[in-house]
Amino acid sequence: KETNAMFATCLLCEGGGGGASSGDKDATIAATAGDIKEKLPAAYDMEQAAISYPVLWEQSMNTVLCQELARFNNLTNAMKKSLVEVEKAVRGIVVMSGPLEALGDSLVYGAIPLMWKAKSYPSFKPLAGYVTDLLERLNFLREWLEEKPPATYWISAFFFQHAFM
Repeated sequence: KETNAMFATCLLCEGGGGGASSGDKDATIAATAGDIKEKLPAAYDMEQAAISYPVLWEQSMNTVLCQELARFNNLTNAMKKSLVEVEKAVRGIVVMSGPLEALGDSLVYGAIPLMWKAKSYPSFKPLAGYVTDLLERLNFLREWLEEKPPATYWISAFFFQHAFM
């Protein structure tokens, strides 16, 4: 905990010298937001999930799948919305509010934004690792939804692993 706090303080001290403008920071925010937004897939079709995997007593994994899809839809929708808003704020179309500024700082420093953590599964990874991990989890669930239940389950990919057990 103390180490994380020390490194967070170091990141806050970064920059600020050399007379560079905030344009560099804005460009980094815009580039990172655009890159992440581009990688995020479309939301899962919950109607298709309910039809393909109806809630049955004999098939409890259908319930787990539908609940996980809803949680990941909630997370990715929040991510997409916030990334669009921060891009608008950087361009000056909307006001750069406190939460959007915190999001932008997280994108610059490579940390998971707090507004995403509130809707996310626990992760200590930096932003790049988090996004890669998220995309792998989304792909795991997409294959399950569109093809068939997996032969083996990636338990740590679930938001709520206890539901699986």
